[in-house]
Amino acid sequence: MGNILFINNNETALLERLRKNDSVAQRQLFDAYQKKLLTVCFRYLNDEDEALDALNRSFLKIFEKIHQYKAEAKLATWLQRITINTCLDGIKANKKYKHTFIQTSEFDLYGEPDESHNNINEWWETACTISAEVLYQMIEELPPATRTVFNLYAMDGFTHPQISEQLKISTGTSKWHLNNARSILKEKVTQLISNQKNNHGTREAKDNR
Repeated sequence: MGNILFINNNETALLERLRKNDSVAQRQLFDAYQKKLLTVCFRYLNDEDEALDALNRSFLKIFEKIHQYKAEAKLATWLQRITINTCLDGIKANKKYKHTFIQTSEFDLYGEPDESHNNINEWWETACTISAEVLYQMIEELPPATRTVFNLYAMDGFTHPQISEQLKISTGTSKWHLNNARSILKEKVTQLISNQKNNHGTREAKDNR
């Protein structure tokens, strides 16, 4: 944490050194942001070897493109965007990529996504009563394509048109995956809360014997 504060307070000087390929500055940037960016890699790839590989490739890109950085966005935001793009490149490089996503804009098989039916506000309050670690695990268990779209939309603020462009899918497909993620998470959260209530009731019954 201290490293990040130090970098923010001396960002101009640090960037100048990075643009000169200063290895000490590169190490400083890596040490300050590697944990945060590795978390991003794990969200998208959900595999330790793939996540570490994506992290290393991300920093190589960062060091190569650092001269392109402009202060229009925070440095941390710029670093995260490069990391996300690197993860998406890895996903798209997979031979099974084209079969991973539902490639139909008409939704003949699944129907048009009904976002009002799965309005996140209806159950998000309940989701917030469980630990972040458990909720994060639920997200990790989403189908790969659905998890990717959910991360882009809900976690990283991409719009459906942006997701469509990034993943080469229709905006309708992107909406379907978001809706699918919400449906799965809603079911998981509801089931967890129900189990917790049942277990609590069982314990109370035993205590009253």
